[in-house]
Amino acid sequence: MAKEAANKAIQKLFPDRNEFNFISLDMNVTPFKVAAAECEMLPLGFTSKCVLLENCNFFKRGAKIKILKDDSQEPFKEYLYRPNPDVELFMILSGTPDTRGEYYRLLQENEAEIREVKPLDANGWIRYIETFFQKQGGGIDSSASFELSKRINGDYGRFKTETQKLLAYADGEKITLKMVEELVSPYVEDDVFKMGNALLRNDGRTALRIYHDLKINGSVDEVFLIGNLAGSLRYLDEVRYLDAKGYDKYQIAQELGGSPVRAEIAVRSLYRIRGDRLAKALEKLYELDRQILSGQIDAELGFSLYLANFKV
Repeated sequence: MAKEAANKAIQKLFPDRNEFNFISLDMNVTPFKVAAAECEMLPLGFTSKCVLLENCNFFKRGAKIKILKDDSQEPFKEYLYRPNPDVELFMILSGTPDTRGEYYRLLQENEAEIREVKPLDANGWIRYIETFFQKQGGGIDSSASFELSKRINGDYGRFKTETQKLLAYADGEKITLKMVEELVSPYVEDDVFKMGNALLRNDGRTALRIYHDLKINGSVDEVFLIGNLAGSLRYLDEVRYLDAKGYDKYQIAQELGGSPVRAEIAVRSLYRIRGDRLAKALEKLYELDRQILSGQIDAELGFSLYLANFKV
């Protein structure tokens, strides 16, 4: 959602942007010196330029900034202290910035616009969906907007994907509940989370029951489930790290997303798990994914065996 907001603002400033006057960089892999150089340099034939920096995690509180070989933060800090007036710089951070940190202070000193994009609540999503489809011309039934909001569950990226599918199918007609039910898969992450918790209790029977219920509903395939289950296990690993640093459930929820209740459940679950067991479970899951995608094993059989033999 933050990226979408940035793109709208960029479009107003650079309606005819191209590869010469606009550049986007991922700060997870881009050296600070390269980012600073791009901000300083104007392209030939243009009087202004736009630079978009994504994943600016160095703004986060307590961030461990990884400096690449032969790189330095100083040129970038120097640029933020004396920015080029002919360059429009946009920086995107997913998470909470450190308002007392050096980077945040440099932005404030230069009177940069700092905009927070807040997630919508359940009612906000319904209103947003209805407004979106009204602008597209066809509109949407109230029952359909309610069901769509449930199925996307606050995932803006999925909203963009699913709405394009619905609009193409409706072809100018009003979106109905039947269209949503036929074209948009139900939200299953909660079931996957319950499946993961059952596995962590060594309750393979419950995990298999949840899996079979999902299969009966025709909601998911095994590759999708593997990806979501792997995400749950990685979440546990991240919770383990933050819990060891003394974070409480509210701080963990703020850092990783999700609710404090989910964070608390994860912390309690970790008391029964050795760290190496969690890593091995992830490795086996990735291996199962490879075997399914390469056709070495039947997807349903392989996933059932994984759940039945899961031990921590």
